[in-house]
Amino acid sequence: MEKIVDEYKNQLEKISDEELSDFTTVDRAIKISRKCLQQLRIVIRNGSFMNKENEIRFFKRQKPFIYGNLKFYVKLYKYLLQKPKGGNAGHSIPPSPDRIEHPQN
Repeated sequence: MEKIVDEYKNQLEKISDEELSDFTTVDRAIKISRKCLQQLRIVIRNGSFMNKENEIRFFKRQKPFIYGNLKFYVKLYKYLLQKPKGGNAGHSIPPSPDRIEHPQN
């Protein structure tokens, strides 16, 4: 179980060095987080914890860390989907009629 969590942290470190405003980076982080949670579910179902301290540490620290990151990346992905593209192309404001200069004859 520790190995899965450590591997997850290493993969996240690689992703955190990249640009978070990119959809592919955020999507990869979501997939990695889901995969890690799935692996941990399988490990927990197949065996029990060695002792109570390991169980407490898992449910108090390790699982919330991974699940919290998953929630963060999902919200970031939704934000990026709703974020306007930006730029001023096509959004120019026409001049006010009283500020237009009229040629003098």
